[in-house]
Amino acid sequence: MPEQLEEEGMELPDNQFCRNLRGEMAPLHNQVMSNTLADAKGVATTCVDATPWEQKEYLGGPMQVDEKGGARRDWCGVGIVQIGDQAAKAEALAVKEGIFDQLRNTQVLLHKAYAAKYGEAAAAAALPNASAIGVRQCVGGITLSDGASAALAGQRAFGELVVEDVKAAMGEEEYNKLAPEEQKRRTKVWCVTLLE
Repeated sequence: MPEQLEEEGMELPDNQFCRNLRGEMAPLHNQVMSNTLADAKGVATTCVDATPWEQKEYLGGPMQVDEKGGARRDWCGVGIVQIGDQAAKAEALAVKEGIFDQLRNTQVLLHKAYAAKYGEAAAAAALPNASAIGVRQCVGGITLSDGASAALAGQRAFGELVVEDVKAAMGEEEYNKLAPEEQKRRTKVWCVTLLE
């Protein structure tokens, strides 16, 4: 980090100065990330796998998002999310609730604050719609894992959450009108394992 700051010509007082900014930087980071995700064409890659640390499970949110203009951007979501337990469903829910739902809620709050200051029409024109954020954005993308049985089960559980989100967005009645092949096409997330 110091080398990068030097290259950019920036000077910071000390490490404690950076630590003291966490309270301001985390909400700002979430606002930038929620805007990026709400305005994205979709999520190209995501990781659905947890890592133990000091007797607890954590999940990072590294992803790549495809922007509407065609560019692919590395994207870090909300950083690290703690998982309640080691079950596959808990890992999948951590991605949904700890990343996608949290950022959708951030976008809702950002919209409210913007609308309160500048009016509803200005907020609607300036900000992407929060309802665009959901795990359904992963359809057509890839989830990555290390191939462990728990990680593979987490990918399957995540796939189920994607189907639920697609159904909720479309309406279950409309979804059920689709042919099975079309349902599969509209909910398919590719699962890839990284082998040594």
